This record gives sequence, structure tokens and C-alpha cells, in this order.
Amino acid sequence: MRHSIREFYSDHNTAPIDKDRGPFKTMASGKRWYYLNPKTDDIDWWDVSNGLAATPRFDGQTRGEVKLSVAQHLFNCALMAQKWVDEKNINPVLVKHVFLHDFHEAYTGDISKPIKSILNREGLVTNLEQRIDKTIYDALELDAPDQQMQCLVKSIDDRMLATEWLWLMPGNPLEHGITARPFKIEIEPWIFIKARAMFVAMFNQLFVDIPQ
Repeated sequence: MRHSIREFYSDHNTAPIDKDRGPFKTMASGKRWYYLNPKTDDIDWWDVSNGLAATPRFDGQTRGEVKLSVAQHLFNCALMAQKWVDEKNINPVLVKHVFLHDFHEAYTGDISKPIKSILNREGLVTNLEQRIDKTIYDALELDAPDQQMQCLVKSIDDRMLATEWLWLMPGNPLEHGITARPFKIEIEPWIFIKARAMFVAMFNQLFVDIPQ
């Protein structure tokens, strides 16, 4: 029988803390994510799937008891990207870039635009997100999107945001600078288990397998 918290948690992560790498977060797998010096070995895709399926869009301030997750947002964006690839003869790598565009939120959470506009006055949030994105791209051995691809990703993301607002949020989206044309799809938030399963299925289709 263990008698202390230190003893209870001693088996969860036996690797020593690397103080030279700065602040870190402990993930569900037991791995540590060092924000200022992340490495590809720090990534566990199951941590990513769990985190994104549990992270709500709009800070959870949506109608209904079940909240839309970032995982579902990325899944839906990837479906729309695939439709664009099929209909507009666009480079199919667009689907991967669209699916990946919010992966950093597994480590940062979904920072809403008003908060980001306050915190990001010196580019700190953007720099942090870009550092995480680079590590994720390196782990997947995928080149970062060029400017043209970034514009396509943003277009799909903006339209999905407008679609989600239409189905889930009160008030006028124009007050928040949301002017994109919504997709003609319905948004019905998934429970955590479904959101994670659908996210994992899409990840496995595009990249390497995450064990079920």
C-alpha cells in the first residue's frame, strides 16, 4: 500500500524531467510536452486524439448539452477539403493540411479569437502554435504548407466556422467578423467517444495507424 502522492505517481513517468527544456505539460500517455523545445519523440498520437476530442469549440459556449469538439471540426474540414480536391482538381495534400491545421490545440487548447487578440500582441501565441505545428509536421515527415495552400486551408476553416456558428451559436456572426459563406451541411455535435473514433479513422486514412 502506497502512503504518499509522490509514491503513487512514481510509476506514471519514470523519465527524468529535463529542466533545460523549460515548462512542460504531462499528457495522458505520461509523456511530457515541453512548450519551448518540443521534439517529435514527445508526440503520442493517442494524446492528440484524446485531447482534441475533449476540447470544445467556442469555449463550450454553444447551444445544446453535447459540445462540438475540435476533433469533429477537423474531421468535417477534411471532408470538405476532399470534396474540393475531387471537384476543383486541387492537390490532394490539401486534405492533410486542412486536417492538421488545429492539431496544436491538443497542447494549447482552443484559444478563442478575442483572447488570442489580447495575448498575441507580440506574436507569442502564434510563435507557440508554429513551434508545435513544425514538430507535428516533422513527426509526420510532411512539408509545411506554402502560402497558396495556407490560403486554401484558411478558406475552408473560415467557411466551417461560419457553418458551425449557423447551427450552434446565438447572435449575429458579423459582430465577430465572421463573413464567410457557410457550407451546406448540418452540424450535430458528437459525444466524446464518437468524436475520437471518427478522428482516429481519418488520421489512419491520411497518415499512420493509431491503435484502436
